[in-house]
Amino acid sequence: MPLAIGVFLFAYTVETLQYFHIVKLLGLSHYKLANIIIGTSFSWEDIACYTIGIAIVLFFERKKL
Repeated sequence: MPLAIGVFLFAYTVETLQYFHIVKLLGLSHYKLANIIIGTSFSWEDIACYTIGIAIVLFFERKKL
């Protein structure tokens, strides 16, 4: 369970950084790798998918125990 929560928080952090255009703020927008790794566009759909995905993982993890 702690790993699932950690992944969830990491995903939300990356999405939040995308919302604030961190790649541009850091002056890395001309580096293709930075654009790929960090991403450049915030999406509410991504947030919803992360939440649903973690909920499914936690559901099956509890069922397994």
